[in-house]
Amino acid sequence: MKKFTFLNKILVVLFMLTLVCCETEFIPDPLDPRLPKYSETGKNVAGAIINQEIWNSVDNYSFAYVVNEPMIFLFENDSLHIVFKGNSTICDYIEFRLSGFGIYKFEDLILLKNKKIQLDGLRNSGLCLENYCNSYYSSDPDCSLSGGSGQLYIKNIVVDSVSAVISGTFGFTFTNSENKVFKVSYGRFDYRFENNLNFTLSN
Repeated sequence: MKKFTFLNKILVVLFMLTLVCCETEFIPDPLDPRLPKYSETGKNVAGAIINQEIWNSVDNYSFAYVVNEPMIFLFENDSLHIVFKGNSTICDYIEFRLSGFGIYKFEDLILLKNKKIQLDGLRNSGLCLENYCNSYYSSDPDCSLSGGSGQLYIKNIVVDSVSAVISGTFGFTFTNSENKVFKVSYGRFDYRFENNLNFTLSN
């Protein structure tokens, strides 16, 4: 009977732990406390102003899932999509589509360190989307757009065989399929990516 009670207590504790989420620490920017302060330590936060409204991304963790987890999808043709999931009343996903940087495996991400990438809306571009443009949303007309122009500055990267901390700033202008203009400014991010988890090789 005692053993049964002890096992029940363990099960209850484990169940409660799965329900309790912990949130990445959000340190406000001293100039605009609505945004996270820029950092380079893998705090798993990002922020920007989109059409004068705040977009923020803060990871929330539980044993079952991660909310607002960033993703990098690497394609065999030397192109990659960097996707940030956040929250705003305008759009939830900020995505960068990049190509031609010689990225063929996880360790190659170091080649992006200290790169000021001009987003021309063609070869390299930024998008502000309501849904992420994977196969589930292939019918979304915004997915086929080439993207907006501006700049993505990947200021710092620390890479080993397992993880990469990637930090930087961004700003761009994107026009969606309904000709609505999204001006993304004062963007900053500081994320940790894990090989084969939120960094994946796609076809």
